[in-house]
Amino acid sequence: MDSGLLKVVDRKFLIANPWAYDELMPLIMGHLCELSGYYPEFNQWVNHKIIPGLVSGERSILLEHSRGQLAGIAIVKDDSAEQKLCCLRVLPKFQGTGVGLKLFERSFEALNNSAPLLSIAEEQKHVFEKLFKYYGFELAKKYYSYYRPRKDELSFNGLIEPEPSFKRVSSAQSKLVFTT
Repeated sequence: MDSGLLKVVDRKFLIANPWAYDELMPLIMGHLCELSGYYPEFNQWVNHKIIPGLVSGERSILLEHSRGQLAGIAIVKDDSAEQKLCCLRVLPKFQGTGVGLKLFERSFEALNNSAPLLSIAEEQKHVFEKLFKYYGFELAKKYYSYYRPRKDELSFNGLIEPEPSFKRVSSAQSKLVFTT
């Protein structure tokens, strides 16, 4: 992929470069398609969350290069509801070279948050274990069958979905209301 060492794809970049959606986005997403095995609705997520998020400005794609080649990709979300590292992928030939560490650091910088929400498939725990320990990330919850049947999705630094809670509406009436 010849991205001219492009570092960020975001709303500002897409407005300034209208060609990018048709030419650059398929190349970036092509590198992320291997993750679809962990996330069966991956293409739907890209089309209904990532692309609209780029257009609205709530999401950005961070690109990391090594030796003049694309080496890794991270997608971050920053809106009023959450700051999340949505996706991080180091291309196979660059794994173990520090590219993942650079993408984590750049994600923290983009979000202005050193402990953003993120989740991983249970099979990926060993891949991220050293990084999570290094950054002090804490497992918040295991979601059983969240994305795939009989597989855990592990949430760190927060919850994927808020826990339901109950609050008393009025002390005169013993009534509880379910909230999220």
